[in-house]
This record gives sequence, structure tokens and C-alpha cells, in this order.
Amino acid sequence: MQIISFSSTNTDKKMYKSLQEIDGLCCARCGRKTITHKKLTEERHSIEAPALTALKNQIFAMDKDTIAFRFLNKYAEITPQKTVRDLIAQENVQAAMSKLDKDTQKEIKVLIKKGTKVTLNAQEALKKLSKYKKQLTPNKKIVFEELENLAEKNKDKTLSQILKMPEVQQEYKAKAKQHIVANTLNPRCRRDNPFRFFAQNKNEDDKTIAEKLISGLENTFEHVKRNSDNGQRIQSNGITLCFDCNNYIKERKYPNIIAEYPKMIDNVQKQINEVIEYINKGELINHDNYPKEIKKRLYDESNHLLDIDISNLKK
Repeated sequence: MQIISFSSTNTDKKMYKSLQEIDGLCCARCGRKTITHKKLTEERHSIEAPALTALKNQIFAMDKDTIAFRFLNKYAEITPQKTVRDLIAQENVQAAMSKLDKDTQKEIKVLIKKGTKVTLNAQEALKKLSKYKKQLTPNKKIVFEELENLAEKNKDKTLSQILKMPEVQQEYKAKAKQHIVANTLNPRCRRDNPFRFFAQNKNEDDKTIAEKLISGLENTFEHVKRNSDNGQRIQSNGITLCFDCNNYIKERKYPNIIAEYPKMIDNVQKQINEVIEYINKGELINHDNYPKEIKKRLYDESNHLLDIDISNLKK
């Protein structure tokens, strides 16, 4: 019998095969600390309600007399602060579940999926994500703060419930229009309008809304030799950028990017220093030649503007 596992447990062992696996690596353009895709997924799951709270939700109203529900509720009462996802990942729960008949096991799996959809209220969810607030772009920070204000006024509602409120949609539609009027000279004023977030995400679920707030920090692969110039997705041709920067610069050449944002020179060096530290500690495997290879690639593709120092690399 195969049991579905929702475990998101992280190991403390530091051993990486690529730069995209390193959580907290600085973006080579803007210098912000990035988060891995795995971490982004964990933060998405972090706003799930505790199991005992989730099982009290009205979506389980028709399930309370079933063996499956009583099974989950029993273990939720033992560890009330664990989410349904973490609850079912426990060895003792999986062992107990394996002794039940197959129909009951199937019912439990259905209830588990229901339970993972029950989330914390907006105020609590935003507290979970608040550690990323300082790292957000100015626009996303505005969105975050607006949601905090709305959550304070609607303490019993989740993020999706707040965005679905007609009065909220009306308010932020008006704010979006005001932003365009106030920034008519900016050709990007429509695209960079923070208040569009509310209309764009009014039909999304809570976890998707939470993810979109911080997804711009995700660690992404950046082709140094451009994909359009037949640059390959291999470690010797890659640095990492946050999703926001990667999406912004797209296929533009480094001399143009640096002319617009000179701080990139220092931030590339900062990232390479961090990478070298991981290599020196033996935590980034199969990257011994990476500093030398990426130094040449960056130098060539930037018209010699990015001449990084790799002297800290241990021989």
C-alpha cells in the first residue's frame, strides 16, 4: 500500500548540487536574498491552519460521522498545533493508517486534501510571511501593507475572502485608476501599478495569494551567455537572479543592464563570494571549476565590465 506523504521537513545537512538549491543566496543584480523553489513551496504551506482548527471547518460538516474523520480528529487532538499535512506525515499516524481498510484509507486521503485547503486568517498568514517584507520590491511592499490594513479590519477573514469582498474590489479599482492618473508620464505606470494585484488575484486561493506576495524573491537560473545566442543551461553559464530581476532584464545584454543599474557589478561579486564560500566548505559539489569558468564567461559577455575576483577560492 502506498501512502501519500505531505511532509515538508527540511534536513539540516548542507549539501548542494546547484546554485538554485541554496537558500538565501544574494541576487546577482539587486542583491536581495533569494529563496529556493522548495522554500517558496514551504512558505505556501506554512499558512495552512492547524489540524484541529481545520477539522472544525464547515467543509467537513458532512464527514464528522465517518471513521476517516474520527481517525484524523483523534491525532489532531494529540498534536493540535500541527497542520493536517504534518500530522499525516508522522510515522505513528501512517502506521495506524496502514491497519485500516482500503476504503477508509481512501477517505482519509480525500479529507487530508480538504484539510490542506483550510488556511489561517489573513492577519496570521501575513505574520508568517512578514520576515520577507523588507526584501520585497516597493510595489509588493505597498500590496503587503495594504493587505495588513485590510486584515486588521477583517480579523476573521482569510486573504482570499478579503480580496473577494465587493467593497475591497471597488476601493482598489479606484486606487488603481488614481495611480495611473498620478503617473501618466511613466510609460510603465500600468504595469507597475501595485493596486492591480487586488483585481488580478480576486479569484485565487489563499496559498496562491501568499505565494504571489513573495514569489519575486525566488532564486532563478540566469543565462550569462544569452539563451537567444545559443547559451546553454549549464553551471558554467549560470548565475542566479531573483525572479523579479530575471523577468525584468530578460534577454538584454549585460553592458546595457549595468549602465542602468551599476550596483550589479558589486552584487555579482557578492554572489560569487558566497558561492566560493560554499565550495570551500565542501557544501557545493561538482563546482570546483565553476569560479574560473564563470569569471571568463561574465568577463566576455559584459564587455569586460564584470571582472570578478576569485582569489578566495582554495586551491
